Amino acid sequence: MTLREALKVRQALRQTRRRHEKVALLADWLRRLAPGEEEAAVALLTGTLPWGKSGVGPGLLQRAWENLPPGTDEVPLAEVLDHLHRIAQARGQDDKVRLLRDLFRRLSPAGRAWIAEVLVGEVRQGAGERTLLEAIARAFDLDADTVQRAYLYGAPLAELIRQARAGTVRPEPRLFTPLRPMLATPAAALDLAHRELGGTGLYEFKLDGARFQAHRLGSEVRVFSRHLRDITATVPEIVEAVRRLPAGRLIVEGEAVALDENGRPVPFQVFMRRFGKRRHIEEARQRMPLVPFFFDLLYLDGDLTTEPLERRRHLLFQLAPEEHRIPALQTSRVEEAEAFYRQALDWGAEGLMAKRLDAPYVVGERVGLWLKIKPAETADCVIIAAEWGHGRRRGWLSNLHLAVWDPGRKELLPVGKTFKGLTDRDLTWLTRELLKRKVAEEPGIVYVKPEIVVEVAYSEVQQSPRYPSGVALRFARVKRFRPDKPAREASTLADLLRSHAR
Repeated sequence: MTLREALKVRQALRQTRRRHEKVALLADWLRRLAPGEEEAAVALLTGTLPWGKSGVGPGLLQRAWENLPPGTDEVPLAEVLDHLHRIAQARGQDDKVRLLRDLFRRLSPAGRAWIAEVLVGEVRQGAGERTLLEAIARAFDLDADTVQRAYLYGAPLAELIRQARAGTVRPEPRLFTPLRPMLATPAAALDLAHRELGGTGLYEFKLDGARFQAHRLGSEVRVFSRHLRDITATVPEIVEAVRRLPAGRLIVEGEAVALDENGRPVPFQVFMRRFGKRRHIEEARQRMPLVPFFFDLLYLDGDLTTEPLERRRHLLFQLAPEEHRIPALQTSRVEEAEAFYRQALDWGAEGLMAKRLDAPYVVGERVGLWLKIKPAETADCVIIAAEWGHGRRRGWLSNLHLAVWDPGRKELLPVGKTFKGLTDRDLTWLTRELLKRKVAEEPGIVYVKPEIVVEVAYSEVQQSPRYPSGVALRFARVKRFRPDKPAREASTLADLLRSHAR
């Protein structure tokens, strides 16, 4: 297949908004791929190159594009990818530009634009990951859930296309292929989490460290980060701890921290200086050794992800010595869980994880079987608008639109709304003060001068496409008004992103 044929599919994708039509277009294209073209197709569709970054930015692209007549796009997809690989391997900028021009002179402006998007990792054509997975299933007449789960179990997209064509898709763990981690759902309070678990659950210290997944086959061990990067060379302490486990084939999950002289976790910011090290590892290890704490066993001479947590932990505890087990409590009494929560915080943990004992390991999903409980964090937010209330709040401006500064303090960015934490007296005063600052109004909403600052408690910063900031405060509630703080001193987006990174 040539890039010209692929461009026809791209144009059709960008012209339709109906998802089922996008799936059909992609499925037809995938069926027509020749063996060996899978990596090229994935790169064009997702902007993800098999070898990582291209080393090409807008400046080099502009130099390469100048004064070139249009080409025909009659370039085989595999040849396009090979050319991009040679560009990535080229060391000097002049060599990269020369190779880019060699490719661009064979392409039309539309073809060049697509390749430019791939090189900078910003492909936009209205076909995301979920759409592509459905298209793979449809192209080769497979169950969509099977394809989705195989992807979550770590099958790369290009490999998944090959497996789908051959009818060999198997959603199961494979050693040295990282599984997408099971995700936890934030809980507003411990008693609510206890109730959601059905009255009995497993509580674990939630460490403020770095989650990892370690695979072992014989003496070979590889360690992957939460984002599936191979970090084996940077974490020798984890490699050694996994090698000491009395098992030949396993996948174990854990959290790495560094401990101070009192055996307590060091702050996250300090720890990341060690965990993020790529050079001088032995020297860094002497200064700040990592300590792995294991909390789940996903594979032991076979798949354990479908087994209940209670059995997985039983097997893990037979392997892992106590100093590498994450502190945990199994209880049906909320009072015991609350005491354990205080113990976790006193020790320096971030909070608690609450887990159902009968829960399987649901790869890559957030399904409410794991809950995370943390003390509320706070941010100083500026009120930029408010909505008129309903029911008993009728007549008051109550649902506050909250904003923080962008890192350069050039503008305020919305990060959520809340009406929680406000008394009737607060609402009366707030309505009066906001109306004094009104600058615009539309049905139900009053926009105001950004002058009133409130301290907002929240449980988590979560990604949100709804706001230009890209994040939103979860379970936000007003803690107090800050008349002592001018709006220019409110929190920044960088403050929230640091919280989100933890």
